[in-house]
Amino acid sequence: MPFKPVPRPWRLRSSRKRQYSECGSPSRLPERQHRAMTEAAAGMVRAGMVRAGMVRGCRARRRCRDAIDRRAAFADNRRQFQGSCQVPVVALDFETANEERGSACAVGLAWIDGLRVVRVEERLIRPEPFRFSPFNTQVHGIAAADVVDQPGFFEVLSAWFPDLIGSTVLAHNAAFDISVLRAALDRCGRRYPPLSYLCTVKIARLVWPELTSAALPAVARHLGFGFDHHRAGADAVACARVAIAAAGHLGVAGVAEIPARIGLKVGVLFETGWHPCSSRRDRRSPPPPT
Repeated sequence: MPFKPVPRPWRLRSSRKRQYSECGSPSRLPERQHRAMTEAAAGMVRAGMVRAGMVRGCRARRRCRDAIDRRAAFADNRRQFQGSCQVPVVALDFETANEERGSACAVGLAWIDGLRVVRVEERLIRPEPFRFSPFNTQVHGIAAADVVDQPGFFEVLSAWFPDLIGSTVLAHNAAFDISVLRAALDRCGRRYPPLSYLCTVKIARLVWPELTSAALPAVARHLGFGFDHHRAGADAVACARVAIAAAGHLGVAGVAEIPARIGLKVGVLFETGWHPCSSRRDRRSPPPPT
């Protein structure tokens, strides 16, 4: 049988180089196609078909390594979440000073043990840049004078990183709260804490399809409790109570068992990126405001 060389998807044939050059485009692959080919190269390296050093170009080698790290972190966190119900569960909520996602000015956390809230923390944060939008202040009542002497984002959050790393984080409209966490850490030049996360907006929609709105106050009214909306600590507790109620409604022993029962894809945050929490039903419409 004749020997067939291993295909190398990251290499660009000279004919395609000429094709791109003749049509006026740079003699390299478009960004999206380059990423796809680098992912394929990473799969070949992971399968032992080629060595990482054979991937040509510093940029391609770096992306190849990053792709391997991303997939490994995603698989590890997903296995950890699905393999144990004893993973710590923490509900998280941020309030922001202005329209920028990284401008966190308050954070609330609520720890869940079994099916009850056992600890609540709330802290004010000095946002960066130090600018408050009148609209945001009207929503949550936090003004510049309230946080001028408060510590910055990383100084506040780093105290809770040991609890967050490896945990399951709950957030109502997690796309917003996780993006605040990522943007604020990007501004600080810090890596993300590896964790799994669930969106209680998506959980509420799947568990109680009769809801006309999945906003946090509407879900709380449906479950028969009230809270002080747009206070970070109160919102975190309300988010935790929604998840606890969903677990009770489904008859499962803990929050970690909810995704498997309702077909929810667990979100994962790792040091260099993230995968979103999603469900097929929720792709049809955007999440409601919190």
